[in-house]
Amino acid sequence: MGRFQAFPRVIVGMVFGGMVLAVPAAVQAQLPPPGVRPGTVPPGTPATQSPIAMASKQVQDAQLQLNEAKKNYDKARAVVEAKFKTQEDFVKAQKELDAAKADEAAAKAAALAALNARPDYKQLKATKETVELKYRTNPTDTELGNQLITYGTQLRNMETAALAGDQKYAEAKVRNTEAQKQWAALQVQVDEAAKTDQDCVTAVQQYDTANQSLIAAKTGLEQARKADADARAAAAKSRSTTTTPPKSR
Repeated sequence: MGRFQAFPRVIVGMVFGGMVLAVPAAVQAQLPPPGVRPGTVPPGTPATQSPIAMASKQVQDAQLQLNEAKKNYDKARAVVEAKFKTQEDFVKAQKELDAAKADEAAAKAAALAALNARPDYKQLKATKETVELKYRTNPTDTELGNQLITYGTQLRNMETAALAGDQKYAEAKVRNTEAQKQWAALQVQVDEAAKTDQDCVTAVQQYDTANQSLIAAKTGLEQARKADADARAAAAKSRSTTTTPPKSR
């Protein structure tokens, strides 16, 4: 048995002139796959990624991990918040917030509806729409583009002024702001409870870790870009030096 171990194991045979020659395993391992010419890359073989591409991929992966960690925390916090939402003060604050949002939206819609009925607003809006149609057929016309911007700004200014001068909208907006403040104050209780909830604590730790990974990945990407820029500059300088003919004396 010992003398056979001195020879490589025979894997495959090659035909030369009708004779089958054994090809040792060491040689056969160096041959390209069937159907692939020597010196070529087999189909499906991934190309070597550049340092910038790899660093960019690390940033993307880190961002996905951070987003996932944020989702996990939101889910864990929602479980904690659900325990508070049945309390009387939370129920009352939620109803007031929903009503205040609805009132503000209705008051805003009414104020803008009154504005849309004004002749001057109608005329300006029609003029803008006419210019917009012309600009669509000729998007390279700078004058039309500037007119479109001007008319759009004038319409938005009229809308802002109409809302600012509407008393019902102003009152509804104040009520909504106060309702949001009350709701935010109650959310402090949820945040405090979340600090001792194990699922929330774990999610926060995951978020912090993912955030640090993202910071490190972004730093690595910046370094890769700088290294690439430096290498390109050095290569350009080298080519410039080698192609410059010597000065005649």
